[in-house]
Amino acid sequence: MKVIKKVDHYTSETESEVEIKELVGLDLPHAFLINYGAHGYAKFIIDPMTMKTFEQDLHKIEDKLTRL
Repeated sequence: MKVIKKVDHYTSETESEVEIKELVGLDLPHAFLINYGAHGYAKFIIDPMTMKTFEQDLHKIEDKLTRL
């Protein structure tokens, strides 16, 4: 499993939903890797498709820090 696109987007605790313009219109990936590279801290709701992908394929992520 490889990271195919990295998008930096900053949010605040007051936002309940976020639209990331750089991702609108792109094909839906198998998973969204939130906080790639451990650059921040946040609480996220992980969508069911992402959760299923990580449960099955987490071992395929090449970067050890990203797997944590």
